Amino acid sequence: MITTLRLQHFVLIEESVILFEKGLNILTGETGAGKTILIQAINLLMGQKADSTIIRSGQDQAVIEASFEIDQLASVQTLLNEAGITFDKSEELIIKREISRNSKNRIFINAQLAPLQLLTQLGTYLFEIAGQNTSMALRSVDEQRHILDTYGNINTVPFSASYKKEKALKSELSQLKHEKLDAERKTDRIRWELEDLQSIDLSEDENDLFATYQKQVSSQELTENLSLITQGLETSILPTLTQYNKLLDSNELLETALSSLNELSFTLSTELENLSQAPQQLELLEQKLSALNTIKKKHHLETHEIPKRIQQLEKELEHFEKLDSKIEAMEKEAQTVQSKCRKLSFELTQQRTQAAQSLEQVLTAEIRLLNMPDAQFHVQIGEKEIGPEGSDLISFSLAANCGEKPAPVKSKTSGGELSRLFFALKLLLAEKEAIPILIFDEIDSNIGGETATLIGEKLLELSQSRQVLCITHFAQVARFAMHHLLIAKRSESSRTITTIQSLDDKQRQTELLRMMGGKAALAT
Repeated sequence: MITTLRLQHFVLIEESVILFEKGLNILTGETGAGKTILIQAINLLMGQKADSTIIRSGQDQAVIEASFEIDQLASVQTLLNEAGITFDKSEELIIKREISRNSKNRIFINAQLAPLQLLTQLGTYLFEIAGQNTSMALRSVDEQRHILDTYGNINTVPFSASYKKEKALKSELSQLKHEKLDAERKTDRIRWELEDLQSIDLSEDENDLFATYQKQVSSQELTENLSLITQGLETSILPTLTQYNKLLDSNELLETALSSLNELSFTLSTELENLSQAPQQLELLEQKLSALNTIKKKHHLETHEIPKRIQQLEKELEHFEKLDSKIEAMEKEAQTVQSKCRKLSFELTQQRTQAAQSLEQVLTAEIRLLNMPDAQFHVQIGEKEIGPEGSDLISFSLAANCGEKPAPVKSKTSGGELSRLFFALKLLLAEKEAIPILIFDEIDSNIGGETATLIGEKLLELSQSRQVLCITHFAQVARFAMHHLLIAKRSESSRTITTIQSLDDKQRQTELLRMMGGKAALAT
């Protein structure tokens, strides 16, 4: 339960500390006094985004701070533990929001900085606000389905998971079939590119090949030079010198020169013979390097990228070649999941049908207790295209008076009828939803005084098991208060100030008298 709410520089409130008690807390005040301020503050505590417009004029910062007893709220304790917030369940939990004009807004939970998302999560465990706007949600078919599922304790998670899986499988299957239509063209291209790349011998390093090529080019030049020298020695120099030697009758110096030149000729011939294979090797190297450069240009790849590209193409080819078997397997899986999904959908319909029968009886009885003695509530379950919540189209209808045909709640129900129907539903669902703090914001709008008394009795009954905060204009409702708060507005020093004060018995009688238009106060 909420024990304290402190507001500082908030809208028209300068500073106010509001004390709440267990049971039924009633808030009253004249029209325009600022009762909606409380709802604004509660919404901010539930994680609603804030802006500087809620800061009181002339101030730089507004503060909303509340204290809660959470010793019985296991879900809140679990959430705080998961978020790493330090707390003692035997002590009050303090939530504080600071909204500033010129600096960053901040949230504190037990004096520890916290994100807005955590506050939003906490809010769903602590509060539920029911008012004129929320009662309008009854006109939504999605809300009607949610109400029926909540009342019937219907777990839609297994079906939703199965539906999501079926949808994902169908999407993947459609994608695979689309791929298959284009697979033949892509497969031919992949095979051509793969064969082209695999035709290159990458067993030798490109740098090593080029170095060998340069060496062979140098050897080719050397071979040509050696051949020229050897030919000159053997065909010209040596025969001429030999002839000169004969003419000189074996000149010693000439013989020495001939001996050295013969030795040189032999050495050069031997070296030339060893280099005789160079042209063939050079041609082979040229072919290898040329083929590699052609492939690189054709496929826009560097040499080191070719092996990775080959691996990628092999995987793509394998994928396309396995498409048929993959599609076949996935179609079988999709059929299995679809069958399961339809079975779960059928079970949802059965559960909802049973819940609808019970809700019709129980809610009809509850509405009749709210001064609609001839009312009859109906739940129709139609069929729609299967979706995340099943294939059931839920529609609430109400016959408010004797002899009337049931009219759809979403379009034909009056404001007063809708308010009473919504209130009756909140009473039925209160235990199932297990929200510790229920806030009713003028839920008694559009109804008469006699019905207001009945609503007051129901609120008091409901407050036996949880804390109830109710904003009302009806003295017939307010007289059931276990704790009465008055919201008032006054002018002070040319400024408008809203105050919220707890009433004692005498003050309460005076307020009830005002609400009754000056007539004798209602007995309590």
